[in-house]
Amino acid sequence: MRIAHMMCDHCRVFEETSLHVLRDCDVAKEIWMVVVPRSVRSAFFGGDLSHWFSINLDGELVGINDINWPEFWATVCYFLWNWRNREYHDNSFTRPVQPVQVIMQRCREYKLAARASRVVTSVPRINVMIGWEPPSQGWVKLNTDGARKNERVAGCGGIIRNNIGDWIGGFAKHVGSCSAFVAELWGVLEGLNYAWKLGFKKVELEIDSAIVVDAVNSGETNSAMGIALIRSIRRIIALNWNVKVYHSYRESNLCADAFANLGCALDENIVFFDTCSSQIRNLLFADISGHTTLRLIPM
Repeated sequence: MRIAHMMCDHCRVFEETSLHVLRDCDVAKEIWMVVVPRSVRSAFFGGDLSHWFSINLDGELVGINDINWPEFWATVCYFLWNWRNREYHDNSFTRPVQPVQVIMQRCREYKLAARASRVVTSVPRINVMIGWEPPSQGWVKLNTDGARKNERVAGCGGIIRNNIGDWIGGFAKHVGSCSAFVAELWGVLEGLNYAWKLGFKKVELEIDSAIVVDAVNSGETNSAMGIALIRSIRRIIALNWNVKVYHSYRESNLCADAFANLGCALDENIVFFDTCSSQIRNLLFADISGHTTLRLIPM
């Protein structure tokens, strides 16, 4: 199978086929000779592309450092192909000086991630119906959210309702360039400022990001942009009123999510809605009607 150029830019002699890039080129062999046991090198470096794939995916070769061989082999192939493409399309790119160490590190990271995933998925889970729930009598509920469309467009929004689900107010804000985490924090800050200005003294704040809830409650984050927002949020929470901060699932936060997405598209900084916006009328009605969605959650 022929790819971009007739001759390999490294060897200057051999045709650049897929097999040459992945196995037979000198830069590839330099890696394979380090990790392939001497006893199987003859078989490893023989045969066509299909045969080579088969002997490596069948798992007959022994992995190194407790890493499964097919996974390790596939990772090496990925890097060889990736580096070859970057050499052609990125003039500033150079291959790492210690390629084996780079590949081994990626394999270790994958193994740790897979192990963590198994731990998470082993947690018992149950199916529950999730939907927006009204606040307690005498309280209002503030739902906020943040959204990020690309590297330069982020927004936030929120909605305030009473204990029977009636509309009190909503807002959407264009945040600009920031992470989704920071956009979420902007939503919390603007929502609390809005509720304070409206004169409410008992507010249930719901956020569908557990990370944001933890950051607000602890006052800690590794985000340089986020820490200033968190300090502002905690200052306003400490004013003369009662604010309860809860985590909610996204299925119960759809109105705030819609306003956050609207914020991404705004030309102006922030817009407040004294009456229900047409963009979320159906979502608001679904919340008031008690609409729920089935979700699998940890016990």
